[in-house]
Amino acid sequence: MVSKGAENRAVQLVSAASIKPKNVIWLWRKRLPLGTVSLIGGKPGLGKSQLLLLIAAQVTRGTLEGNLHGKPSAVVIASAEDDPESTLVPRLMAAGADMSLVHLVRVRSESDDDVMLTLPDDVQEIGRRAAEVGARLVVIDPLVAYLDSRIDSHRDAALRRALAPLAQMAQEQRLGCVGILHLNKMSGSDPLDRLGGSVAFGAAPRSVLMFGEVDPEDGANERALVQIKNNLAPKASSLLYRVETRYIEGDAGESIETSRCVALGESDVTADDLLRRSTADERSALDEAKEFLEVELAEGPRAQNEIQTAADQAGIAVETLKRAKKKLRVASRKEKKKHGRWFWYPPAKNVEDEHARGPASLDPLEHLDRVDREKEVKDTKGVNSEASKEAAFLADCQRLVDSGEADWVEP
Repeated sequence: MVSKGAENRAVQLVSAASIKPKNVIWLWRKRLPLGTVSLIGGKPGLGKSQLLLLIAAQVTRGTLEGNLHGKPSAVVIASAEDDPESTLVPRLMAAGADMSLVHLVRVRSESDDDVMLTLPDDVQEIGRRAAEVGARLVVIDPLVAYLDSRIDSHRDAALRRALAPLAQMAQEQRLGCVGILHLNKMSGSDPLDRLGGSVAFGAAPRSVLMFGEVDPEDGANERALVQIKNNLAPKASSLLYRVETRYIEGDAGESIETSRCVALGESDVTADDLLRRSTADERSALDEAKEFLEVELAEGPRAQNEIQTAADQAGIAVETLKRAKKKLRVASRKEKKKHGRWFWYPPAKNVEDEHARGPASLDPLEHLDRVDREKEVKDTKGVNSEASKEAAFLADCQRLVDSGEADWVEP
């Protein structure tokens, strides 16, 4: 049965009786299915890339437990963060990959310049190239780095439309597509909510895994891989890993230092365990940064570049410093002169103090209407009930920033 739809498309109805049932084919049994998209999420710097390279190496050797066990296959890797010569290739060699079956993605423009791979625009070409080399695994690390700049990764519908062609390509080419994601700062009990900036990151893939640090009391320098979603089978058991230093031999016989993931066996670690550890680390670093800012601004405004230099010397990451600035509601203001410097001001003790300081770059408020903001500040003077409304308003703004629905404005 066929009916005409919009844009010369045809809507068809297919009888379920004409479709033959079949088993799920697993690249990695119960963890990474073939013919669809899977995701692995985790904090930066804990070894997600090394884990994916270990999986890729096992695919090239035919040693990964699944339907392709004993059948060495090619893999395709797109990495936006790691240099091929100094990082990717040494790590693949340390993981024991058959390097002749590993293919790294490079995109060239008509003028023969290197350009960025773009999703979903380049999906069909990725599929065509993967088919040429017989690839059964495509790794995209990290996934959001390759999304078209016009796609809002915080909007569920837009993100689903971007991921759908990737899933279709994986199905057509009968390969597994695995993307890497960083965790967001949202709070909540559902681990899927911590993936990227939209619920689509957790909803669209058929299998989602989380990779994180294990409590040092349970295992020093250990990581755990926990499955938090599986739409195709019961969830697989958690696995323990350790990221270890390895040395490989270069072409000239020199020793090259690199790292690899080493499997340690099954574990009872849960996603909640990983998130508790992640949250504790984030809070500890944030508390340190907040204390640093309070000390730096104790005697009055300081030049932004001076504060950032001091923070770097204290080992405080730029992103953590920004979060501390937001939490404390530290204001930024530029000198009113040519080439004026930006200064950070001590946190206002109350709404009146904040208003008296004059215009400044204050957390998420700059994305709101300034006129409404000024009116609300005036209305709060001397009125306790209105001050409570102001506090609720600011708390709502903070919620928008933490959830990714609003951006933090920096000079």
